[in-house]
Parts: sequence; C-alpha cells; structure tokens
Amino acid sequence: MQRIYLNELPKKYLERFPLNLFRIILEPKRNAIAIAEKIVRQLPDNIRDKKAQETIVEMLVNLLMSKLIKISRKEIEKMLEPLLSDIRKSRAYREFTREGKREGSREGKIKKAREIAKTLLQKKMGLEFVAEVTGLSAAEVRALKKS
Repeated sequence: MQRIYLNELPKKYLERFPLNLFRIILEPKRNAIAIAEKIVRQLPDNIRDKKAQETIVEMLVNLLMSKLIKISRKEIEKMLEPLLSDIRKSRAYREFTREGKREGSREGKIKKAREIAKTLLQKKMGLEFVAEVTGLSAAEVRALKKS
C-alpha cells in the first residue's frame, strides 16, 4: 500500500473523473461551483449507469454544501440545474429520490416514537406499556430509560 497526497498529485490527474471530485475539497471556495459543473458535464462520458450518476450527483451536492456553508442545498441544486436536468428526468433518479423520502419518513417516525417514549418514561409508565404504545423494542425503551 502506498500513501498518496492529493495536493502533491499533478494537476492533470485531478482534472479527470473521479479524482476531480477531490478538487471540491482542495480548491478555494470560489472555484467549487465551476469544478462541480465540469464534473457534471463529464459524468455521462465516464459513468453510464444512471443510478451511479445520481449517487455521484448527490455526493457532489453534499460536498458543495460542506464547502459552501452559507449556500442552501436548493441554491446549489439551482446553480447546477441546467446540467442536472437530464439526469433528474430519468426514471432511476425519480425512484432514488422517492426511496430517500421514504427513508426520511421512516427515520422521522422512529425519532417521534423515541420522543414519545421518553415522555412516557418520565411519567413513570412501564417499559412494556411504552414499548407497546410506541412500537419500539423493549431493549430500545430500556436504553432510552438509561439515557
């Protein structure tokens, strides 16, 4: 195994996909959007699978959000919209985002169940009752009680 430092690689390697994703991290903030646009333009030539393209776009948006903390996700997506429109029209992308919304909804329900469980535990309700009402496992309710 050999350690490679990105900032020591010749620029020509960082111009090509997938290493150019790291340029978002390495370059100054003012260059981030231009680099992202270049990556999105290169995607169809480098990655044929639509689902993989969408995963990379999602990763790219997250990288930009961490780099450009004063800009919202919607603003970043709006900046890249002309380039992303073809990808977003695909069936795979719609399925991918629909699954993400379902997952977020599931996580929200679990979070709400935990909040309710904490409230019930504070009111000295029994573990089995709390588990039954919230749908959480007895082990999870016990862990909440300890915390």
